[in-house]
Amino acid sequence: MKSKSYFMLLLLLFTFSASVTFGQNCGDINGDSSTNIVDALLLSQCYVGLISCPSADIGDVNCDGQVNIVDALLVAQLYVGLISQLNCCGTVTPTPSPTTPPGSSGIFGNTPDGFASLNGGTTGGEGGQTVTVTNQSDLEQYAGASEPYIIKVQGTITISPSGFEVSIASNKTIVGVGSDATIKNGGFRIINNQNVILRNLTVRDGSGSDSDGLQTDGARNIWVNHVHFTNFSDGVMDIRKDTSYFTASWCFFTDNNRGPTFGWTDVTDSKVTMHHCLIRNTVKRNPVFDQGFGHFYNNYSVNVSSFGHQARGNAKMVVENSYWDNVNNPYGARDSNSILEVRGSIVINSSGTQETQGGFAFDPSSYYSYTLDPTEDVPDLILNYAGPSDQIQY
Repeated sequence: MKSKSYFMLLLLLFTFSASVTFGQNCGDINGDSSTNIVDALLLSQCYVGLISCPSADIGDVNCDGQVNIVDALLVAQLYVGLISQLNCCGTVTPTPSPTTPPGSSGIFGNTPDGFASLNGGTTGGEGGQTVTVTNQSDLEQYAGASEPYIIKVQGTITISPSGFEVSIASNKTIVGVGSDATIKNGGFRIINNQNVILRNLTVRDGSGSDSDGLQTDGARNIWVNHVHFTNFSDGVMDIRKDTSYFTASWCFFTDNNRGPTFGWTDVTDSKVTMHHCLIRNTVKRNPVFDQGFGHFYNNYSVNVSSFGHQARGNAKMVVENSYWDNVNNPYGARDSNSILEVRGSIVINSSGTQETQGGFAFDPSSYYSYTLDPTEDVPDLILNYAGPSDQIQY
């Protein structure tokens, strides 16, 4: 039976070739909701260049980082009963989010973690008046006020001129109502202010020479949570110049030249945490950490063309249980005085630099408590639960 199937595979290889609409499940190359000898044939045609190849989560059935003739043979073996299952890896196809995330009760909670939980904590506009804004004028008024406010953003606010960054004063919470609240054509800035929470928003499409989704200089106690930053002329998020006690969690950073950036300061003790965030379709600085103590865990980077995590300057950077897929130069240190620790992480379909440097950086658990999710679960968790959500309530 085995010899017969391999003979059929070779006989059919050049019989036909056509455009293929790929399926969504491991081994289902032609999208007919089954895995059979036709899928093996299509993988063989992919290998010899007659058709394009499917993505790794469909065609790399032995999870070796390649879609090739071995995968075709394994699909054939599954068809004739010589093996019982396939083992795809790569980009995870998300499923609809259940109401209660598995084992992660804090995903949608209203309490910050990481370094933003220290230095007296980050409470935003707690205790202040709650207002709802639907236009730029009201957003600017309340965000820049001296009093504490909880500011609810409803619908889409289009910023003018494009690239303008709304200034946020101390003691503010800015949170989207539902999963579709959007700041379009501009972003935010926090300059020498503190105790700010930014949550549950899409912030997008800023043009201009220095347009960022979020820029902070000299800020303290900032929590950015469930925000999707995308398509800015400069950076999706530039955390700069002595900003400290900062946490970004459960965020999306997508479709941009520069990813999230931390540094541009002479101060060497700034403290930042970034966890359970997606970096996708970016070029460089994904993230860059320059100076201080940086803890980056359970993050998912996919389709990064220049470089991923990079330590610079006097950085002490700890990266844990993170996942890189199709990333050029996944992690490394630029400068000789940088310390970069990477542990418990997975790299697939990637090439280039994967180098730690300098030994022990610091112990994040000596500052705050946290729980690492298993690395293999990270893509699914982030694609299902990060970004804006209807489950965040104020």
